[in-house]
Amino acid sequence: MSAFTWRSSPWLALLEFAIVAGLFYADVHHHILVSKTPYLFLLGWISLRLRGLRWKDVGFARPRNWAIAITVGVLAGICMEAIELWITQPVIARLTGKMPDLSDFADVAGNWKMLFFWLALIWLLGALGEEIVYRGYLMNRVAGLFRNTRAARCPMKGLEMMYLLGLGVILFVFFRMVRRPRRKLG
Repeated sequence: MSAFTWRSSPWLALLEFAIVAGLFYADVHHHILVSKTPYLFLLGWISLRLRGLRWKDVGFARPRNWAIAITVGVLAGICMEAIELWITQPVIARLTGKMPDLSDFADVAGNWKMLFFWLALIWLLGALGEEIVYRGYLMNRVAGLFRNTRAARCPMKGLEMMYLLGLGVILFVFFRMVRRPRRKLG
């Protein structure tokens, strides 16, 4: 079979989506060690090779300007952390009545080796791995299956709209709680 038929085969895409569904099912039932990201990465890599594509073809490439890329990344990270620390965490704590349980990270306190181990694992699996797998492979696979039609772009726009709507709801609840006069207890 030529690269063109592999690239456009809906049967290959259905097989890939079935494998993805199986991985998610296995993860829900605790049959996946650590994370499903390495398995999905391997599936994505095999799929790209079968279809004659590279990671660069799905958007994974070096930035043109490293200084700008690093600056934007650091500023975005600071903004995300500030939103989590001063908005979402207090809102969730107020709604649930308790602070997050960080007891799972007790072995990291004062242990630099464990800190760097977990940071490396989080950055590799959570940041880099998920971006490559979900945005690079899966979203592009859906778009490619529909041949970049409007239908293929709708889930991506819908996901972005869900994030914005969620952020709007969180901000609304936060500002309502801040502006609401507090009743004295007792």
